[in-house]
Formats: sequence, structure tokens, C-alpha cells
Amino acid sequence: MKKRDRQHRRAVTMVDSLKEIEENKHIRYGIGHNSIFFRINKPAYNHLYNWNAIREFNDWGVPIVISLEYLKGMKLKGEILNSLVREVLRSITVNKYAKVPFQLHITDVEEEFMSMLSKTFQYKVEDDNPCNITSQNHLDMFPRERLVYLSPDSKEDLKFYNPNDIYVIGGIVDKTDDRQPLTLSAAKRLGIRHARFPMRQNLGLVADLNIDTCVSIMNDLKESQDWFYSLRWVPSRFFASRCKGSDIIQHRLAYNAHRFLSPNTSISDDVASKNFSYSPRKYRDLYGQIMNASSEEEIK
Repeated sequence: MKKRDRQHRRAVTMVDSLKEIEENKHIRYGIGHNSIFFRINKPAYNHLYNWNAIREFNDWGVPIVISLEYLKGMKLKGEILNSLVREVLRSITVNKYAKVPFQLHITDVEEEFMSMLSKTFQYKVEDDNPCNITSQNHLDMFPRERLVYLSPDSKEDLKFYNPNDIYVIGGIVDKTDDRQPLTLSAAKRLGIRHARFPMRQNLGLVADLNIDTCVSIMNDLKESQDWFYSLRWVPSRFFASRCKGSDIIQHRLAYNAHRFLSPNTSISDDVASKNFSYSPRKYRDLYGQIMNASSEEEIK
């Protein structure tokens, strides 16, 4: 019934529109007709964001690395591997949307993973992509003294962002039962510096984050040098897990704050877009208001 109703209304609208065109001897303005504005479609926006990322592949660009070398020799099930591919694709997207994107390098990519990028998710790997996807090892691309491995198992906190350092994010799947500190072990074996996000000091919790979440956090940190603001990308599900079995009201308020203010919120795309545009000061102000709220209505 709804389909028939839509078809009927569409037919009536088409008849009225054709009648108006015949009777109106003047120029007709509107979408699909004459307009003083250009229609900017989605491919045009994608081209703009892609170019913002591509232009960073110059001397002034700041590299960041997603290393997939840990996949070598690992037998991963289909869904786990698909999840990793989605994280990599989201990393490319969130990076190019940043105000000043990183020079993103995805290294140690094997043929199977490249094939999944190209076919499984209809992602065409081309030379004009907003990132560098290569089978080359990052140790052969950058000097070791500039590398910093980011690992949740490290005991060293990353206190601030250093533009002279090249941060390496491990492409690791932590959904398996035999989780191991692969990134930290590699850093110690190779004599490379390592660090973790100071989540406990700023949020009061620790968590293993997705690759795209790490890239988003590093982009915010590069722009603001504000850890509290940069960690707004931590998914609210980690705060929800902390609320279970806890009567501490601050835990519930922190969950609400991240749920309503995170750029990756699931509330709606409009809310996520608005949250993405917040400055560090605006974010702190809104976060403080939620933490001091006395009801759910006041939070909204």
C-alpha cells in the first residue's frame, strides 16, 4: 500500500510539474533546473578530501604508519580478517577528513589483504589514493631513531605529540583468544621507542582500540596537544562496560558524556558531524555541563 501511494503521489507531482513548465514562460528555478548555485555532489567532496591527504606527500607532510607485518604467518578466520580490512578503510577515511591529514603509509601489505581491499569491499587500489599502500617494510622506509611504536602494553605514556617522530600503529586483531603483546615485543627486540595512550590518567580506564580510532586520536593530538580532547574518540562502549556493577554516578555521567559528544557516536550522523567540529574548549565546556547534569533531560 505504501509503495502504491508513493507511486501515485509521484505521478501526480510529475503531472503538476509538467503543467507548470508549460504555463510558465519564464526561467524556472530549482533543483534540476536553473540555479545560481553549483550542485556539489559526493564525488566532488571525496575528490577534495582525497587531495587534502595527497598533498601531504611532500616534504612538509608528517608520516604515520599502519604496519600489517604482524599478519604474516597468522591464520585468521574470515570475519576477523574482514574486520581488520574495515578498520584500515576507516583509517583512510578519518585521516583524509582531518584538518591537516597525516601522510598515511600502510605497510607490509600482502597480496591476500590487497585483494580484499580491492574486491571484498569494492575499494579500488589506485595510484591516486589518499594514502600509500605498499608491501615494503616500514623499517626500510624510515630511520629507526624517528620511530615510536604505539602499544597498549607499553609502560611509557605518550605525554605529547612530537612532529619529528613517526608513530607506528600495529595492524593487530585483538579478537583472538591468544592475545600477545606483539607490538611491544617487536619494539624491544628492535631497540625502538614505544609508548601508550595515557587513557588511565585522562579517562580512568584502559582499552585496546581499533586502528581507525588510534588514527583519529593522533590527528586530534597533532592539532591540539590536548589528550583529554583527543581521547573523545574512545568508543562509549568501554564506559558502558565500566558502569556494569558500579554505583559510582561519575561513571554513568562519563558514559553519557562520551555517548553524546564523541565524533563516532551512534546517535545520528548529524550529531556525529556536529561533534566532529567541536574545538577543544567547546568540547570541555559541554563535557563539564554533562558531568554536572542532574537529569537525562538536562543532558539532552
